[in-house]
Amino acid sequence: MKNNKKGFIVPLLLGIIALLVIGGGIYIYNNKKVETSISLLKLCPSEKISNQMPVPGGTRHTTYFILNGQRRELSEFDLSWVEKNCTVKEHVVF
Repeated sequence: MKNNKKGFIVPLLLGIIALLVIGGGIYIYNNKKVETSISLLKLCPSEKISNQMPVPGGTRHTTYFILNGQRRELSEFDLSWVEKNCTVKEHVVF
């Protein structure tokens, strides 16, 4: 009589590890999807800064808002809402 149970534990452990990795990947994917659906800010920033400061090798253009005295990126705002509902002074800095 042959012992067929000899190599049973290794495939079982590999299967459990594979299920944990797949389950963890699905969990992380679903959580990141929820984070990206966070609503954009519908607030009027106090000013818009257009930074056109020259840097070695060219000019670096960055634009951002100031809200409550802090820098906030344009991507955080609902830009169409801001355009319709706010009057924002733009300052160009060199």
